Amino acid sequence: MICGQVGIAGSATLGDYVTLGGRVAIRDHVSVASKVRLAANSLVTKDIQEPGDYGGFPAVPINEWRRQIANLRLFSKKASVKR
Repeated sequence: MICGQVGIAGSATLGDYVTLGGRVAIRDHVSVASKVRLAANSLVTKDIQEPGDYGGFPAVPINEWRRQIANLRLFSKKASVKR
Protein backbone atom coordinates (compact mmCIF):
# COMPACT_ATOMS: atom_id res chain seq x y z
CA MET A 1 0.00 0.00 0.00
CA ILE A 2 1.34 3.41 -0.93
CA CYS A 3 -0.20 6.52 0.63
CA GLY A 4 -0.16 10.06 -0.79
CA GLN A 5 2.94 12.12 -1.61
CA VAL A 6 5.32 9.15 -1.53
CA GLY A 7 8.53 9.43 -3.54
CA ILE A 8 10.26 6.29 -4.80
CA ALA A 9 13.49 6.70 -6.79
CA GLY A 10 13.71 4.95 -10.14
CA SER A 11 15.97 2.04 -9.23
CA ALA A 12 14.60 1.38 -5.73
CA THR A 13 13.29 -2.15 -5.13
CA LEU A 14 10.28 -2.91 -2.92
CA GLY A 15 9.37 -6.36 -1.65
CA ASP A 16 5.88 -7.81 -1.34
CA TYR A 17 3.35 -6.39 1.15
CA VAL A 18 5.27 -3.16 1.78
CA THR A 19 3.24 -0.32 3.32
CA LEU A 20 4.41 3.26 2.90
CA GLY A 21 2.83 6.02 4.99
CA GLY A 22 2.28 9.49 3.59
CA ARG A 23 5.32 11.53 2.46
CA VAL A 24 7.76 8.60 2.69
CA ALA A 25 10.84 9.00 0.49
CA ILE A 26 13.00 6.13 -0.78
CA ARG A 27 16.44 6.92 -2.24
CA ASP A 28 17.92 5.54 -5.42
CA HIS A 29 19.58 2.07 -5.34
CA VAL A 30 17.83 1.05 -2.09
CA SER A 31 16.04 -2.27 -1.46
CA VAL A 32 13.17 -2.65 0.99
CA ALA A 33 12.37 -6.20 2.15
CA SER A 34 8.92 -7.76 2.06
CA LYS A 35 6.48 -7.04 4.92
CA VAL A 36 8.05 -3.70 5.86
CA ARG A 37 5.86 -0.84 7.10
CA LEU A 38 7.23 2.70 7.02
CA ALA A 39 5.74 5.48 9.16
CA ALA A 40 4.75 8.77 7.56
CA ASN A 41 7.51 11.30 6.79
CA SER A 42 10.25 8.65 6.83
CA LEU A 43 13.34 8.66 4.62
CA VAL A 44 14.92 5.37 3.53
CA THR A 45 18.63 5.94 2.83
CA LYS A 46 19.94 2.37 3.22
CA ASP A 47 18.65 -1.12 2.45
CA ILE A 48 16.05 -2.50 4.86
CA GLN A 49 16.61 -6.25 4.97
CA GLU A 50 14.40 -7.33 7.88
CA PRO A 51 10.59 -7.23 7.91
CA GLY A 52 9.03 -4.95 10.51
CA ASP A 53 8.03 -1.40 11.28
CA TYR A 54 10.38 1.53 10.61
CA GLY A 55 10.21 5.29 10.95
CA GLY A 56 12.29 8.43 11.09
CA PHE A 57 14.63 10.52 9.01
CA PRO A 58 16.64 8.38 8.20
CA ALA A 59 14.46 5.33 8.80
CA VAL A 60 15.35 3.10 11.76
CA PRO A 61 13.40 0.34 13.54
CA ILE A 62 10.23 1.88 14.98
CA ASN A 63 11.14 1.30 18.64
CA GLU A 64 14.46 3.11 18.16
CA TRP A 65 12.66 5.97 16.42
CA ARG A 66 10.18 6.26 19.29
CA ARG A 67 13.08 6.43 21.78
CA GLN A 68 14.67 9.19 19.71
CA ILE A 69 11.44 11.21 19.76
CA ALA A 70 10.98 10.69 23.52
CA ASN A 71 14.58 11.81 24.20
CA LEU A 72 14.15 14.85 21.97
CA ARG A 73 11.05 15.90 23.91
CA LEU A 74 12.81 15.31 27.23
CA PHE A 75 15.86 17.34 26.20
CA SER A 76 13.74 20.19 24.85
CA LYS A 77 11.80 20.37 28.14
CA LYS A 78 15.06 20.48 30.11
CA ALA A 79 16.45 23.19 27.85
CA SER A 80 13.35 25.37 28.25
CA VAL A 81 13.43 25.05 32.07
CA LYS A 82 17.04 26.34 32.27
CA ARG A 83 16.17 29.65 30.59
